[in-house]
Amino acid sequence: MHKILIVEDEIVVQSYLKNNLGKYFNIVDTAVSAKSAIAKVNRHLPDIILMDINLEGEMDGIDAAKIISNEHDIPILFLTSLNDEETLERAKLIKPFGYMNKTVDFSVLKMNIDIAISVYHELRRSSLAASFKKSNEDSPSPSLDDLKKKISEGVGNEDVSLEWKDKNRIEIVNNRFLRQYWIMESGY
Repeated sequence: MHKILIVEDEIVVQSYLKNNLGKYFNIVDTAVSAKSAIAKVNRHLPDIILMDINLEGEMDGIDAAKIISNEHDIPILFLTSLNDEETLERAKLIKPFGYMNKTVDFSVLKMNIDIAISVYHELRRSSLAASFKKSNEDSPSPSLDDLKKKISEGVGNEDVSLEWKDKNRIEIVNNRFLRQYWIMESGY
């Protein structure tokens, strides 16, 4: 179950979101201010943050999102009552995974959270694969037989963690192994 941090200063809205989203996601915590949100992100490392913009305190949700984005790779979905162009432009600079009005239908909100999480994970996989490919462009990838030999020679668990899917296809579950031997997650 994906972990969500809800950042919302209107207690009625916060309670509604917590109760309804809690049926589908693990609500790790809630926050009413930017300062509190930053601390709770550091404590819980949620999978996604549902962020209001108008918050208690000196900083708003966009300020909090900027700080969080600089420190963590966590998708942020803005849920706000603000729909003016200036606020939207400020929010876009953070590169959020969405910007929705609080009056949105719950099913649409849930769908957007699901999509944001899915897109985020796909972007991470693509980025990870591209960075590994770039770092290993000059070195050939090993054959499956080479990998089997390495494993039989006693390479430790910290170096190799994989799952055999079928005779000639494996799924990597350890990034250190993936970096060392350059194999795509989808199989050899």
